[in-house]
Amino acid sequence: MSARLVRYLAPGRYTRYLQRFIADRRANRFRGAAEAHYRRTRPGVAGNGAPTIVCEGMWDNPNHFFRLHLVLAALPDAERCRVLGVLHRREQWRQRRSLRSLGAREFLYLEHDRVRREQFDAEAQRLLAGVSTHRDLLRLELPRALPAYIYYDTVLKIARHPQPPLDSPLWPRVLAEVLRNLAIYDRLFRERRIAAVVASHPWKNEFATLAWSALVRGVPCYYVTGFCEGTRIRRFGAVEDFATPVEHGTCREFDALPPATRHRVVEYGRAYLAEREQGTSSDINARYAFRPDKRAGDRVAARRALGVDGDRPVAAVFAQVWFDFPHTFAMQNFTDFLDWMRFTAERIAENTSVTWLLKPHPCDEWYGGVRLLDVVGALPPHVHVCPEDTDSLTVQLAADVLVTVHGTVGIEAAARGFPVLNADRSHYTEWGFTHAAKSREDYGELLSRIASLTPPTLEQRERAMAFAALALAPPPAALGLVRTSCDTSGAMLYQEIAERFRREPAGLGRERQAIGEWLASRHPSYAAAQTIRWFRRD
Repeated sequence: MSARLVRYLAPGRYTRYLQRFIADRRANRFRGAAEAHYRRTRPGVAGNGAPTIVCEGMWDNPNHFFRLHLVLAALPDAERCRVLGVLHRREQWRQRRSLRSLGAREFLYLEHDRVRREQFDAEAQRLLAGVSTHRDLLRLELPRALPAYIYYDTVLKIARHPQPPLDSPLWPRVLAEVLRNLAIYDRLFRERRIAAVVASHPWKNEFATLAWSALVRGVPCYYVTGFCEGTRIRRFGAVEDFATPVEHGTCREFDALPPATRHRVVEYGRAYLAEREQGTSSDINARYAFRPDKRAGDRVAARRALGVDGDRPVAAVFAQVWFDFPHTFAMQNFTDFLDWMRFTAERIAENTSVTWLLKPHPCDEWYGGVRLLDVVGALPPHVHVCPEDTDSLTVQLAADVLVTVHGTVGIEAAARGFPVLNADRSHYTEWGFTHAAKSREDYGELLSRIASLTPPTLEQRERAMAFAALALAPPPAALGLVRTSCDTSGAMLYQEIAERFRREPAGLGRERQAIGEWLASRHPSYAAAQTIRWFRRD
């Protein structure tokens, strides 16, 4: 019997098929139950000429459609608006069905629109004609002043590569798609009165061009997502907001709070960070980063576990996910994370007065593709690469100072009292609890004297905790809002959502009401506003 036939007849093959079949049937049953609940609270079907709410359904994730339901149920005047769904293709019948249950009766299909990508191939080639470096790609002048990094990062994400070669066919193809999407959305906004845009992402080409098209016309755009089990909504009111697209509390708002309120926010952040370190969160980044079963108990044990000898200062460099939108916060000092890591590796190789630890991103294996060892190559004896499953807190305990681009480790480490160097802009730069490099040259100079960077003061440590409370932690449980599992939890989310409608009607009502009150306010970040509201209650 041939090996191929043996594989075909193997019982395990059919067991796995049956398990997938049962799981799919179960997920579809719960999906149908959730959609039945959506239909009970969907906006009405308004007539021609009514304002339109544009709902993006391209990301087929159960939590995304649940959050769309919450926002549509809370948007003012939604009953008097039409709902239009945006999808990649007509064949996305599951997403179309979910959008219909939310009130959509009209759809825009990017891949089947009369405006075709091929119409922009020549223009894409013309724009790329003078490109000789990756930095040139980031200098391209795109229609509507769309930031070129949106296009750049989309190619990285599709290629799953930290820096695709310049001769990759993805560069002209994706650029043509960017131009096509802008043209399609231009027509949409020209032909309709758009009241609001609700999207699941603000970065990748097809999502970002929709959000940007709204912003340049002054149309409210809401980036709706989930983080650490809480619903988070970022309101974009102007193009400047796009440089910091994730939810976060502002330093100015925190400073304006009464001292007692600031103290309560700080303590909430302190408690959340301690809980996060236990690795019990369903959030995939926190779950993979913190591994208490592999944790060293103190500084001495941590250094021993990581092979650090001698009395030299220890600096830990925390890597990012190579192709996961490096320009999330409008990075300017480096072309991408590969450029940053190569520059860093070159500089730290020269600084032998410090022992360097290079920490891979905890989700490197989950994302797949390029690994840290692939990037840095051979290293001198004073530079060590940590194993991928190393506990993040163990690395922090072993270090005297930490380096990241814009990772959450900057918040965690500063709260613990470690000096942190950010290689570029982050969403916590304005809070001032880290050392932020102003340029590529400034970063290199700060690396050269890494051991002399001052640790955060007590006030700065507390600011890091406050930021964690407003940007990472879910709103306080006492508010009675809905908690959701991480978006990466898969098909189990359908059952969770269906059961939530049955078991938590009061919590759903509170969440809808809270979103409605927030929408009527001017606050840019929903979850941060709920946290501040709770701690200001006295």
